[in-house]
Amino acid sequence: MKIILVRHGHPDYINDCLTPLGHEQAAKAALRLKDEGIEKIYSSPFGRAYETALHTAEVLSQNVTKLDFSKVNFDELNQFINNVNKQLEK
Repeated sequence: MKIILVRHGHPDYINDCLTPLGHEQAAKAALRLKDEGIEKIYSSPFGRAYETALHTAEVLSQNVTKLDFSKVNFDELNQFINNVNKQLEK
C-alpha cells in the first residue's frame, strides 16, 4: 500500500477555493500522478483541497471521497504506516 499526500494548489482562503494558479498547479499534479496506480482519492471537505483532488479524479476517471481529516489521529496513522512498511520489508 502506498499513500500519497498532495497539498492543495494555490488557494483563495477567503472563498475557500483555488485561484487560477491553483487550478493550474492541481492539473499539473494530476498529470504527474496518473501513472502512480492510485486506486482511491480522498480529500478534506475544504473547497481548496476538494478542487485540487477533482483534477486528479478527472484524469483517473475516479470519484473523490471527502473525509474530515481533523478527526484523524496522525500519530496513530504514522504508527500504522510504519508497521505496514516493516511488514513489507520482511
